[in-house]
Amino acid sequence: MNAFSRLLLSVAMAGGAVAGLSAQAHATLQFSIGNGEASLTCADNTPCDSDPATGVISIPSISSPAFGVSASGINLTSTGGTGAPTALDAVVGSFSNASGQTLSGAFALGDTSFNSVKQFRVSVSATWTNATADSELDVTWFADALNDQGANNPFDAPGSEFANIELDSPETGNGTVNFSDTVSVDLSGPFSLTLQGDLTLANGGTVSVTESVAAVPEPSTWTMLIAGFAGLGIAGYRVSRKRVALAV
Repeated sequence: MNAFSRLLLSVAMAGGAVAGLSAQAHATLQFSIGNGEASLTCADNTPCDSDPATGVISIPSISSPAFGVSASGINLTSTGGTGAPTALDAVVGSFSNASGQTLSGAFALGDTSFNSVKQFRVSVSATWTNATADSELDVTWFADALNDQGANNPFDAPGSEFANIELDSPETGNGTVNFSDTVSVDLSGPFSLTLQGDLTLANGGTVSVTESVAAVPEPSTWTMLIAGFAGLGIAGYRVSRKRVALAV
C-alpha cells in the first residue's frame, strides 16, 4: 500500500477532517479524493465540512505526518440548485509530498441542478514548488443532462466531457502554469457538473491549485446588466442634481 493510501486510511480511522471511506449519492456539492486502494468523500453540510453555508465545502487540513503527506486550505464552492449563474470552483491551498516516493491519486468535485447555459469559461492555475518534471495535474470537466450526482468516488463523473487540460510542472520544478478557455455547450437545466482529475506529485514537491468553471452570460443577459447599471447611473445623477438644487 503506497503512502497516499495510508494517508487516507489513517485520517479515516482517526476520525479526521474527512470522515468516511465512501458516501451515498447526494443531490449536493460533493468532493472525493483517493486512488484504487482507498478514498475519502465529503459532502456539503456533513461533519467533514467546516463551513455551514450551503454550496460551500471547507476542509482546513488533511494530514498524516507519519507518512509525510498533507493537504490544507481546501475550499470548494457551487451554485448548483441556487438559481444563481452556473459556477463550480475549487481552491487547494497546498498538497505536499514528503513520503519518499512519487504519489498518484485521483479526485472529483460535483454538484447537481445547475441552470441552462450556452458557454462555459474554464480555468485552472497550478503553482508547483520543488516538483520535478514528472509531476502533473490532469483535469476534465463533465456535464450530465440527466442531472446525476458526481464525485461519489474519485473516478465518478457522469455525463459527457466538454473540456480537459494537462498541466505539467516546469522543468525546474518551480513555477505557475495557467490554463483558460471558453467552451461552447448547449445545456438545459437542471444538469449536473463534475470536475474529475488526476495528480502525480514527486517526492519533496508541493502544489497549489485554483480551478473555476462558470457560465458566460448570453448577449441578452449582458444587455440587461448594462441597462441595469445605466439605470443606476441615471438615478444617481438625478439624486445628485436634486441635492445641488436644494443647496442653491
